[in-house]
Amino acid sequence: MRMLNSILERKPQKITIDRLLITPDEENPQLITNQEDIERITIDHYQNVASSNNPALFTSYDNLTPFWQHIYKEKYKSPEHQSILTTTITLDELTTTIQSLPNNKAPGPTGITYEFWKHFSKPQYKLLLTFFNNILNTGFIPSAWKEALLYPIPKPEFWNYQLDKTRPIILLETLRKIFVKIITDRLNKFLSSTNALQPNNQAGIAGSSTAEIILTIQTCIDIQITQNQKFYIMVQDLSKAYDRINLDLLILAINVIIGNHLTNSFDLLNGVIQGEVISPILWVLYYDPLFEAINQTTYGGINLQAIHLMNIYDHQNDTSTHFLQKNCKLLGYLDDTTWLNSSISHLEEHLNIADEFYNFSNIKINKTKCHLLTNDQDCINKGSVEINFGPIHINVNVIGKTDNLRILGAYFNAFNNHNKLYKKLLTTTNHLIHMIKKKKITEDMIIYVINKVILPRLEYMTQHIVVPSHINNRINIILRSAFKTISGLPKNFYTAAIHTPITPNIIDFHDLQIRAKMANFYTASFNPITSDCIKILLLLSQNKFWYPRSPINIIQTFRNH
Repeated sequence: MRMLNSILERKPQKITIDRLLITPDEENPQLITNQEDIERITIDHYQNVASSNNPALFTSYDNLTPFWQHIYKEKYKSPEHQSILTTTITLDELTTTIQSLPNNKAPGPTGITYEFWKHFSKPQYKLLLTFFNNILNTGFIPSAWKEALLYPIPKPEFWNYQLDKTRPIILLETLRKIFVKIITDRLNKFLSSTNALQPNNQAGIAGSSTAEIILTIQTCIDIQITQNQKFYIMVQDLSKAYDRINLDLLILAINVIIGNHLTNSFDLLNGVIQGEVISPILWVLYYDPLFEAINQTTYGGINLQAIHLMNIYDHQNDTSTHFLQKNCKLLGYLDDTTWLNSSISHLEEHLNIADEFYNFSNIKINKTKCHLLTNDQDCINKGSVEINFGPIHINVNVIGKTDNLRILGAYFNAFNNHNKLYKKLLTTTNHLIHMIKKKKITEDMIIYVINKVILPRLEYMTQHIVVPSHINNRINIILRSAFKTISGLPKNFYTAAIHTPITPNIIDFHDLQIRAKMANFYTASFNPITSDCIKILLLLSQNKFWYPRSPINIIQTFRNH
């Protein structure tokens, strides 16, 4: 890690709070240098950084509307599934968890590291086992576990002695994190085995990743363009999502999915700790009722559908025709939320439901930071479109015809015009290589940086598209040039020798693309979240080219001959 930080010029983020600049009003900023005042202001800031001035709209289940009471009604789960969460922690479970912990991580208030617990013998593990099971059975949390170290670090911009331009890093006690990780693994197993969460809200659950959302969005764009249908894809910005969680509502959301089988929550004023391993799953549970409410609506969204004709001569009267469809209204990965619709009016109806949920759940939306990706030429020409988001009218910025919308690190264009993305790939490659060439590194180091840092980054950015061969070639030329320079090879050295698998080599980006696309296709085909997208795409291809059977079988036939 130190090698990569040095090569890529990643400087550790550190600040010293020896003065503060506060702005009661923009015209009269004040510089605070008194240490007691600095400490008081700093503590007050981080205690209330995400607090809301509005009174909490949710206080109990009874003050929800009938619509939301139905959503928050507890679902039945079999005792067999619920026992996953409450059974006694075993020695194997504890040992596996401790051995899986990473090294060289910052400790909590006591200074005890993960490495300390890894050197415990199995007889000593039994003491921890008794301790953990006592917590699990009684629900009493050690008071020391409620303490943590808070380190402020600056945001990407210069912080200028303003606390608003910093974010806190929380260092928790390592023993607490081990216990919580065991509970998190159990909760993850429970959620994945029971399908308790909505299929479009699976972040942090075993087997899920950003790839499902990226594939679904690109599939919607491809099919809508092919069928000459309009689409509207809107992304929104959540402000300090974890910090604003209403703990009473979180408990209600947990009871909906799990039932009343967990110990009491930690005694927090508001929100969940972002440094806690269980926090992402708690957020997914908290956010899931919105996805259920939207999924239950019978209108709107983008309909992906395909027909498998059994009788091409009389397909209108053929009752054996196979019809496959998938409706996409809302996709979420933690606090990244993407709305999909085929009309503005239906999008507004869904946003009205969302606004009601955000209000009583204390989730703050930066409505002015919403962006819209659409192939509606009228909206593109205007540059912005007025949308009703609950009772408020907002002007949403419309992404230009040749511009990209960044979602989860991938770049989408409403007309599949990826020229700007190709330029970004080349710019990113040149920038990283420029930093590398200034360093005194070995041949093995350059191979590692190219294969493990640069190429994976480029592949992630392009996982939803096929990069043209001329762009692949330009990227390979840049990488090979850097490799030859650092390795002391002549400029006319054989290209095949550089990419040969026999000796340590740099990977050919074109070959990586082929392998990655095949792996992604295979994974998506067997993933219950994305398998329908793959089936629909295959059926549409079969109908377009009048294949007698699936394109996969056609390819296999050619291979066999």
